[in-house]
Order: sequence, then structure tokens, then C-alpha cells
Amino acid sequence: MNCRLVLLSFILAGFLNSTGAAIDPQYHDNDEIYAEILAWQQLYPDTVRIDTIGYSHEDALPIWAVKISDNVHQDEDEPTVLFVGQVHAEELIGVEITLEMISDIMEHRFQYNPYPYAVWLQTLEIWIIPTLNPEGHQVVMDEWDVSFRKNKHDCNQNGIFDYSTQGVGNDSDGVDLNSNFPL
Repeated sequence: MNCRLVLLSFILAGFLNSTGAAIDPQYHDNDEIYAEILAWQQLYPDTVRIDTIGYSHEDALPIWAVKISDNVHQDEDEPTVLFVGQVHAEELIGVEITLEMISDIMEHRFQYNPYPYAVWLQTLEIWIIPTLNPEGHQVVMDEWDVSFRKNKHDCNQNGIFDYSTQGVGNDSDGVDLNSNFPL
């Protein structure tokens, strides 16, 4: 796929989300993300490992990290590469890109000319986190608010998830996670 087509896809996806269009069913929800990465782990238990690295704030949804390496159960002295697919809830394409990365690496590593995949597996520890914000991801996937960016933190402490579908950023609840990363 050429770069112009990829850029056009990003622009179109952003436009459709901003117009309130329904979420394409080809996008993975949290259960589908887990099913896909679990299938890779089951197929290649010596190369793919899923770790739960934490839980979301309000709903305690697991945050999954996928390690890919030729010695996946060892902590090797190799450079580590991290890919995070999504932090802002409405950034659905990042989830899809990271899932496709796993698929691409696993499907091509043993081909006739496996470069660069086999080299990556031998020389790197690759970590992929499809979504760092599973709560926000689910808000968007369930189409409560397809322009939602944050998690579901109850900022006004009223015990209710207050969100608005009337314009971007008009929500009472939620924390924009990447604005709160520690230095």
C-alpha cells in the first residue's frame, strides 16, 4: 500500500468519526483484540507471549502487552522496541496497525526470504500494546461517543460516566492519558 493511500485512509477515518458515522465492524473491540492475540500466543507459544501489564482505572479492564521474540520466555540482553497502538480512545486505526504488525511478523518470519522478520526476532525484544486505554476504546467501539479521547475517570465524582456526544471535548468525565504521563 503506498503512503498516499495510507494517509487518505487516516484522513477519511478521522472525517467519518467526526461526522458521527457508525464504527466499521472490521475494527476490533476489546474482546476481539484479546481473541486475536491469544490465537497468536496459542499458535506460537515460544515466540508470542501475552502479559497483563495493568488495568484501566474505572472498569478494571486488562491492558495487554504482547511480547514477540525468539526466546519469548527469557529476558534477554537485547534492545527492546515498544509499539503502542492507541492511547486516545478514538484512534482506532492504531489498534488495527499493531494487530497487523503482529500478524505480518508471525506470518513472514519463516518464508523463503524472511528478512527482516527473522532478524528482528533474533536481535530484538518486541513489545506491542494494541490499546493502552481499553475503557476509552470501548466507549468508542460501543458508539457511546465516537469522538471520545479519554478514559472513563469519574472527574466530578458523581458515580456516573458523564460524556457528551455534542461536540468534541465537551465531556465532564475522563482523563486524557497522554497529557498525564510523568516526565
